[in-house]
Amino acid sequence: MNLKPTLLVLSAALPLAAQAHTLDEYLALRKEHGVVQASSPILMLKNPLGGEINVRAEKVPDWISNSSVRMLISARKSSEFSSVEADLIAAVSEFSIQKWEREQNAAAAAKRALEAKQRAKPTTSRSGSRTTTAAFKPITGPIGKAARQLSPEYVALVPSYTAFIKGRNKKLSQADAQAMAETILALSAYYGVDPRLIVSLILVESGFDPKARSHVGAQGLGQLMPGTAKGLGVSDAYNAEQNLFGTIKLVRKHMDKYTKQTGDPYEAVVLTLAAYNAGAGAVKRHGGVPPYKETKNHIKKVMAVYEQLTAGDQPPNRSI
Repeated sequence: MNLKPTLLVLSAALPLAAQAHTLDEYLALRKEHGVVQASSPILMLKNPLGGEINVRAEKVPDWISNSSVRMLISARKSSEFSSVEADLIAAVSEFSIQKWEREQNAAAAAKRALEAKQRAKPTTSRSGSRTTTAAFKPITGPIGKAARQLSPEYVALVPSYTAFIKGRNKKLSQADAQAMAETILALSAYYGVDPRLIVSLILVESGFDPKARSHVGAQGLGQLMPGTAKGLGVSDAYNAEQNLFGTIKLVRKHMDKYTKQTGDPYEAVVLTLAAYNAGAGAVKRHGGVPPYKETKNHIKKVMAVYEQLTAGDQPPNRSI
């Protein structure tokens, strides 16, 4: 009679010999042997004839005697009345595997919550197709598809970004604030830009108002000028998702240019904001930030928000 490999947490008092594994190695071995998760936090392997079961292994690492251990063990019996024979496949500390499981559960819960909210949006047209509000007509094509494939890490950020946006523009519905957060995170991930920089820029430009219009004709969330919007492939600058697409694409273009020129990430951000406000031509003519009061104030405001959002932390994107 053979027992399938079982995931165990065994007392360090048992006479074990175990080869230590990293968490990644342990998880890979667990997957290889088809074990998903232990059925209980603590599962003891007992000898049906009484006594303890020795688990064979090559080496006894020092940490086993002082730690709770999660083990992958192959157990078998040659006959109904023979002793159980057990061999250790892998072992890691209980602390490390529990931490990993908590992180996995949190990411899965955040993803389920996001999917549930998306399904709950009461948005069907007469033809039965799914729609959103007028401000959120999804971008089609490969960019739109790729941009909406959020990683678990970014999915977990949606609630906090939604709360921030809703807190700055209370006129937005919860659904629109969430859609805006999802779009900023998705497009930022797609273009490799820190979403906190985009949030800071949009807050200063429009206060998260998709219908904002300046006295010079700048439009929407990122206050794109009509000619700029057209050049970025934005057909409707008052469509929030299209505007964010154009805004983030433009920021990425400036970031690439000024990072290459200066080799300084901070300087590149400053010049990107200067070019966004005054135009790349003005930055070139003046050899840096143009001496315009509006541009200097714009940079100061955006950087103040950005530095507040990144205080005590490094921007998660290596491009910033």
